[in-house]
Amino acid sequence: MDAPEDITLRQKWRDHWSTRDKILRPEPSTANRLGVAFFWIVSVTTVFTSLFVYLPELETGMPYAKSVALKAMVWLIFAELVVNWGLCSMKELSRVTVRRIQRSVANAQLARDGFPYVPIEDMLPCPACQVPVPPRAHHCKLCSMCVLKRDHHCYFTASCIGFSNQRYFIVLTFYIAVGTMYGSLLITSYASSTLPHSSWFHYGRYIPVVAFVQWFTGNLSLAYFFLSVQLFTCVLSFGMAFGYFIWEVCLIVREQTSYETSKNIRLYNTRSSVGTKFREVFGPYWILNFLLPLPTLPAGVDGIQWKTYKQLKSQ
Repeated sequence: MDAPEDITLRQKWRDHWSTRDKILRPEPSTANRLGVAFFWIVSVTTVFTSLFVYLPELETGMPYAKSVALKAMVWLIFAELVVNWGLCSMKELSRVTVRRIQRSVANAQLARDGFPYVPIEDMLPCPACQVPVPPRAHHCKLCSMCVLKRDHHCYFTASCIGFSNQRYFIVLTFYIAVGTMYGSLLITSYASSTLPHSSWFHYGRYIPVVAFVQWFTGNLSLAYFFLSVQLFTCVLSFGMAFGYFIWEVCLIVREQTSYETSKNIRLYNTRSSVGTKFREVFGPYWILNFLLPLPTLPAGVDGIQWKTYKQLKSQ
């Protein structure tokens, strides 16, 4: 009589472990919303508190020009975040379409530069969206489309990072790293001036768990608990953004995508100079993209036809 009950309990235990990951890992669409919400909440709250809380306290006795420069830096970083986030989120820029492929093949035929090109007949159709898939393109289930030179899906922009928006993503991660580092410096400077530390023990207030305990016991105000959480979020965001920035720069130098790195694919390594590799991603005036996003790319770079080192060596 105990056997059926034993099986039932075992099944309940299995069901618990099978649903555990679903609870901890949200659905992709929900993850997109959470990522975008996290980005904007952190950005807006950091800008607001920097302009109206931290800098007004820190600029006491500060020269007027320096005060204006510190506030202008906040607005500059925020403007770069807004513009580059908007360009990153335009996932249609890297969508694979038949018309785009036909235009690329026609341009390759007119070029007559001796380099072989991939005709549309040789591109296998995608099982999901039924469009021809050019080299280095992959289908994204979250975006429901094939993406040119797909690198990865970014939940903070709710879009795939690929051929047309990789440069904007790199600039975005750069300014996220700069902005969160700047925000962390303002937060720590504000905390040091308004809440002096008489011993090393007081530095534990920067840890959210410690700050929560001190707030719960009445030893710390709610405002400083928020300050601790904001500092932790800035430090965490800086680590993620700086890590992604370095990773994407390494991918440019290696002429790979994240997928190609995981599969150890080096087919499209042309062994060209570092400057040429950056110009193929950012355009001819690549350094200016860190001040003003530019849509230009070198001639012949369309995200569909890719040259290899063997082809360049044979010419």
